Amino acid sequence: MNMVLGYYLNDQIFEKKDSLGLISFDDFWKVYGTKQIMDMEADAKMLKEMDDMMATNFMTKNWESIKSGVGELELGVEIGTPVVIENYNLNNNSFTLIMLIDYEVEGVEPFTMAMSANGFLISDRMVWMAYYLNYKNEETIQKLKDNSNRILAKLSDSTK
Repeated sequence: MNMVLGYYLNDQIFEKKDSLGLISFDDFWKVYGTKQIMDMEADAKMLKEMDDMMATNFMTKNWESIKSGVGELELGVEIGTPVVIENYNLNNNSFTLIMLIDYEVEGVEPFTMAMSANGFLISDRMVWMAYYLNYKNEETIQKLKDNSNRILAKLSDSTK
């Protein structure tokens, strides 16, 4: 459903890039496009519709089908329902949802991932970014927001 445009890994994780399937990691970003709308011209109206759709339980409304799709992959991962804890607009061309998601992975202590999901407009196209951090405490959320806002602002500025 998505086409990955790029990943960002911090230096510590990048050094282990050849063993990513064998280690657990966080503090990474994914920039991607949705294949269903990749040829559609996007505008402020579409951005608002996407924001509204995600903010009004898009993740939970479709969660059972997403969860069963993950189960079919037989990865040994149990993913909890994402909980949106904040929704805001950094600027007129973007929106951000801050979420927490519980994970249970075979052979690993259960953990909670903090995630920002961003939708933004670039050259009349809808582009997405997700940023992930292992949740430790309230400071995790602030770091997540600060880093997400900084990269989103740079991406937005690069299109002016």
